[in-house]
Amino acid sequence: MITIYTERIKYGGNKRIKLKFAYNPELVESLKVLPDFRWSPLIKSWHIDHIENHIEYLTKTYNGKYLFVDLGTNPRSDNTAGFIVKYQDVPSEDRIYLKFDFDRTIIDLVK
Repeated sequence: MITIYTERIKYGGNKRIKLKFAYNPELVESLKVLPDFRWSPLIKSWHIDHIENHIEYLTKTYNGKYLFVDLGTNPRSDNTAGFIVKYQDVPSEDRIYLKFDFDRTIIDLVK
């Protein structure tokens, strides 16, 4: 049985449920029926809309096909303000660092 770990997070100012699992294309295809199922390159994870009793909902939706385990709430997930994204495929002398505010507005550009 495939285990999918869930974690309540805040992403872009919204409550979301982060899904952690070993990548499997068939599993991803199966999960696309979930509400607002998305991939985030920023947090490198799939996530869905916040659902109050998400473990119950997910277990019922998939009739026990997958094991869903709640990891709780990640208090650090709210701390996305001021994160820095690096583009490492650019030579270091031309590399750009963008600093974003919580609402994903660029607040600084550092060379």
